[in-house]
Amino acid sequence: MSARKINQNENLWLYLFSGVTLVIVCAVRLRLLGVSLERDEGEYAYIGQQLLNGALPYADSYSMKFPGIYLVYAFILVIFGQTHTGIHLALLLTNIASAFLLFQIGGRLFNKTVAISAGSCFLVMTLNPSVQGLWANAEHFVVLFALGGLLLMLVALEKDSRQQLFLSGMLLGFALLVKQHGGFFCLFAFLYVVLFYLKKRAEVRTHKMLKVGLFVLGGLTPIALTALFYFVANRFDAFWFWTFSYASEYVSLHSASQGISAFFNRFNKILESNFLILLLSLLGLAFVALDKRIKDKDIFSVGFLIISFLAIIPGLYFRGHYFILWIPALSLFAGMGLSGILSGLTSHRLKMASAVCILCISFGVVFYKDENLFFTSSTVEATRYVYGPNPFTESLPIAEYINKNTEEKDEVAILGSEPQIHFYAKRRSATGFLYMYPLMENQKYARWMQEMMIKEVESHQPKIIVFADIKASWVKNSFSDPLLTNWADDYIKKNYDLTGLAFILFRKKTIYKWGINPVKKFLPIMKSYPDNQRLLVYKRKI
Repeated sequence: MSARKINQNENLWLYLFSGVTLVIVCAVRLRLLGVSLERDEGEYAYIGQQLLNGALPYADSYSMKFPGIYLVYAFILVIFGQTHTGIHLALLLTNIASAFLLFQIGGRLFNKTVAISAGSCFLVMTLNPSVQGLWANAEHFVVLFALGGLLLMLVALEKDSRQQLFLSGMLLGFALLVKQHGGFFCLFAFLYVVLFYLKKRAEVRTHKMLKVGLFVLGGLTPIALTALFYFVANRFDAFWFWTFSYASEYVSLHSASQGISAFFNRFNKILESNFLILLLSLLGLAFVALDKRIKDKDIFSVGFLIISFLAIIPGLYFRGHYFILWIPALSLFAGMGLSGILSGLTSHRLKMASAVCILCISFGVVFYKDENLFFTSSTVEATRYVYGPNPFTESLPIAEYINKNTEEKDEVAILGSEPQIHFYAKRRSATGFLYMYPLMENQKYARWMQEMMIKEVESHQPKIIVFADIKASWVKNSFSDPLLTNWADDYIKKNYDLTGLAFILFRKKTIYKWGINPVKKFLPIMKSYPDNQRLLVYKRKI
C-alpha cells in the first residue's frame, strides 16, 4: 500500500471521529435550543426587533456595543423567526460554520490532522458552560466574521487577488462592527498583510502600498458606512456618545488587580473541563518554540494566539463568553500539538489509533464533567445551572402576562436589566435604558443617566412597570447614586398597583402570583424570605 493511500486512510478515521463529534455537539445544542435568553441575548434580540420596526440603536435604545450585532440579530429574526429557539438554531449553524472556517485555515497552513483536530476542538470547547456556549453572545459572530476574513486574506495573498484582499478586509471590518473586540483581529490581519508584502522585495513598492491600502479600505468600509448613516440621520452624536464616550468610561472602571483576579477565576473554570485540550494547545506552542526555522505559518499561528488573547482583555472583566474569542487560536494550537505528537510515531496505523484515542479521551473529559447539563437537564435546569437565580426562565411568563394585559401600542418600563422581557412580550420600552448597570457605576455620566431615565419613564407613562428585585440586575455598590431607586419607590406607589410577581426559590421552583388580591395574600410570605430574588409586575392605576 502506498504512503499516500495510508495517509488518506489515517485522515478518513479522523474525519469519521470529527463527524461523530459534530453529531454529538449538534444533538446537545438541538436538545437545549429552548434555553431561555440571557440578558445580552435579550438586548440584541430586542434592539434587532425594534430595528425591523424602524427604530435606531443609540437614538431609541442605548448601548455601548457597535450596531453590527443588532444587524446580525435582525437578520436571524427574519430568517429563523422571533423566538429564542430560532436564535439558538442560528447559533448552532454559526458554530458549525466557524468550525469549518477554522478547519480550512488549519488545512491551508498545516495539514489535515491539524485542520480536523482544530475544528473538532472548537466545536467541543465552545459548547462548554464555562464560556456560556449555549447562548448566542456577540463573540460567536465576531469569530465567524474574523475567521472568514482571515481565511480569505490567506487565499488573497496566495493568489495575489486584490478583490479578495478587499473583501477579506470587509469581513474583518464587520467583525469589528459586531463588537469592538473584533478590532484586534483587524489589527492582526493588517500587520500580517504588511509583513507579507515587506518580504516580497521583487514587487514594486507602489503595488504593495495599493494592495495594503485596498485591504485597509475594506476593513474601514463597514464602520465608515455606519458613521455616515448616523451622520445623515442626524444621530451621530448619540452613536458617538454610547460607543466611544461612555464605552471609554466603562473600560476604565476595573483595576489591574481586579482584572487579574477575574481572569484566573474564569480561566480556572475553563481549565477544569478542557484540561487535556489545553494541554495539547501548550504542546503545540512548545513545538513551534522548539522549531528553529521561523515560517509564515508560525508567524500567523503565534500572532493569532497573542491577538486573540488580547481581544478578551478590554475592560478587564473577563466574562465567560469573552473567552470564545480565544478558543479558535487555542483549538488551532491543540491541532498542532496533536500533529506534533503523531510526527514522532513511525507506524501510520499507530498514528491513526493514537490521534483518535487522544481526542476521544480529551473530549470525553469535557462531556463527562458536565454530562447532566449536556444529556439529561431540562432547558430550565440548564439555564439555572449556568446562570443561577437570574430571572431568565421567569421572563417568559412575565412577558406572557404583559402581552395579555397590554395592547401593541402600549409601552413597558423595566426597572432592572432584563431586556429579554421586552423581546418576548413584543412591547416597546418606555425608556432607552435597557440595563441599570451604567446608572449604578462609578462613572461621570451615571447621575445624568438616572435623571434622563426618570424623565423618559414619567413622560411615556408606561402601562406596565416590571421591577427586578434581583442583585445581579442592578449590581449596586457603595458609590451608586440612590436617586433612581428612591424615585422609583415614590413613583410606583402613587401610580401603579402590584398585580403580579415571580418569586424565585433558586434551584427548586418559581412561585407565580397574578392579580391584586392573590399578590397581597402572598406578600407576607415573600417578605419572610428577603434574600430571595423576585420580579414584581405593576400595572398603571386607572
